[in-house]
Amino acid sequence: MSSDPAAHTSPDAKSPMLPSSPPSKSSAHSEPEIVLDLPHTNGSDLQRLTQQTGSTHSDMFQRFKISVKALTWGVPPEVDPRSYPRRKKIQIAGALSICSLIGGLGQHIYAPSLLQVQIEFQTTTFLVNLTISLWAWMFGFAPTLWSVVGDTAGRKRVFFCSWLIFLASCVICWQSSSISMLIFGRALQGASACAVWIVGSGTISDLFEIHERGKALGFFQSGGIIGPILGPPLGGIIGATLGWRATFIFLLALGCAGMIIILFFVPETLRTKFVPAPPKTLNATSSLREKVIAVLTSRYNPFSSLRFLRYWFVSFTITTATCVTLYFWSWLTYAPTAWSANYGFNETIVGLAYLPFAVGQFSGAQLGGYLSDREIRRSSERNNGARRPEDRLRVIPYAMVPFCVGVVGLSWSVQSKVHVAVPLICLALAGVGFMTVNNVTTVYLVDIFTTRASAISALIQVIKTGVAASAPLWSISLLSNWDLGRYFTAIVILSALSSTLCLAVVKWGYEARTLKVEWREKEPAASASVDVVVEEQSDAKE
Repeated sequence: MSSDPAAHTSPDAKSPMLPSSPPSKSSAHSEPEIVLDLPHTNGSDLQRLTQQTGSTHSDMFQRFKISVKALTWGVPPEVDPRSYPRRKKIQIAGALSICSLIGGLGQHIYAPSLLQVQIEFQTTTFLVNLTISLWAWMFGFAPTLWSVVGDTAGRKRVFFCSWLIFLASCVICWQSSSISMLIFGRALQGASACAVWIVGSGTISDLFEIHERGKALGFFQSGGIIGPILGPPLGGIIGATLGWRATFIFLLALGCAGMIIILFFVPETLRTKFVPAPPKTLNATSSLREKVIAVLTSRYNPFSSLRFLRYWFVSFTITTATCVTLYFWSWLTYAPTAWSANYGFNETIVGLAYLPFAVGQFSGAQLGGYLSDREIRRSSERNNGARRPEDRLRVIPYAMVPFCVGVVGLSWSVQSKVHVAVPLICLALAGVGFMTVNNVTTVYLVDIFTTRASAISALIQVIKTGVAASAPLWSISLLSNWDLGRYFTAIVILSALSSTLCLAVVKWGYEARTLKVEWREKEPAASASVDVVVEEQSDAKE
């Protein structure tokens, strides 16, 4: 990051991933002189010819290294990525969306073939189910590590390294000779698949201004939404015809296509040249306490994002998103039993029953992005040209309407065994509300932590996974006393109450943020980065 390799590249050999730069001094002598009258050349002429030819080979090798680095490791952008043409920004967001779709497919793609795995390895149901749950847990907690690299060293190197691990995990799962080897491969798969989803949020923050960021993030999230939903029906077809190992061969083939997309269509966007670095707060006279605080609050600490929870407006926003996510994990767990017991669905039909929810989620991501961006534009009119990110959260009460209606209607209609069209419609409505809430809350937090976009996205993922994904464990005792309708009605009531926290953030969050944390009113990423610098500096002084 300290030097720019692109400055040593000649114009005629530029990689398409590299921005244009003026010719360097070395490139002016890159062509060797051709000596035609060799019998009359002296020793110095031959020596000069040899040196120039060697220099040419060296330049070619240097250009090759720069091209390889640009494709795999990435080089810092020469211009602010927010100034890229809109077509290029949409291309980058679309490429990352496709990769997140591929990664998300792995969550449940071989779930319909779990019985085949159990029979082949002669193992217990618990260990077979662990291959599913461990994927989800690693997907939830590994982002804390990826986000550190993505926010400090670069986005593209995270995409490249994580995708290599993803390809390796597909091979391990495909060639598994024991259940323990399969569990290990699935853990690697979950840990690597999450990187594009989390660090990709940082790339969207790098590319888009605040007034267009919501819609862009919704477009990016679409792939990660659709992937887990398409996994079961695809996996059911592949597993039934070719066996459970074929599902990982299919993922491997898609993963190779994803690697090509990352190499050639996703450049580095981390604005290291346009964002001030955090100030150095340590020196030779610093005390041990100051050094410990500096380490704990450093952006290189994977758990440093936890300190963002001390801001009540951050905690309130994440609480709302987590309560809504309780429904998602609970329904994923009990849907197969509910559909088969009340409607007689087999595994294939159960997988297809997730499709209305996928359509609802896709619609909710687009709707949430559009509505929250509209609120940002209105915010500028309300506040004399100032755009307040908190105004995005005005969308939350509207999103709760389809969510509450959908979840209550879904649970009671399934329990009452009404016509199957009713719960499927309610499932789509619940998906709209669920994803709108998640989109709006995520974009708001990215807005106020622009240079730590990957870190704040990882924090949201960790908390939602830690709390909501454990719901199937502690909900067993509740369902033993309650029926399905009462359980999901309780989740709806909890979610509706938590949405009032976002209204509190709308009303008082901006004042609290600007007065206590010293965020600046001017939004563009440069000012947002100053905010992070200020908070890190204040941490070091405490």
